[in-house]
Amino acid sequence: MTPFKTIKPSTLDRDAFISTFADVYEHSPWVADTVYQAGVDETLDYVEVMHTRMSQAMLSAHHDTQLALINAHPDL
Repeated sequence: MTPFKTIKPSTLDRDAFISTFADVYEHSPWVADTVYQAGVDETLDYVEVMHTRMSQAMLSAHHDTQLALINAHPDL
């Protein structure tokens, strides 16, 4: 497992956590907030665990919420 090198997500308060991870899913800070609300522990200090939990948060969201995430991205 790969630890984060510059931060320990498990030590961040809610605002700092969301601010730090809000743009992992562009224009969708709700993903980071969902992860935080589900519980922050030391396992989140590993990149792979953070990736899994953020992916699970997005994939378990309501279809309309997922669609809004996709539509928030700019046309390329």
